[in-house]
Amino acid sequence: MGSIFNEKDYVGKKYGRLIIVEFTKIIKKNRWITRKCLCRCECGNIKEYYFNNLRSEEHTSELQSH
Repeated sequence: MGSIFNEKDYVGKKYGRLIIVEFTKIIKKNRWITRKCLCRCECGNIKEYYFNNLRSEEHTSELQSH
């Protein structure tokens, strides 16, 4: 049985220069579920990102330079 995703565990967590402020959407595609979250950058900008991209190392440099 898979683990239950709890958004509270990730709000306030930092990924690169971005901090998750809140989760905004749950998107279901076939069997997959992804989430969008609102993030605040260290510089003060606020933007929405796919949560999966925040956790993926391949997007780390893209997120840091936003």
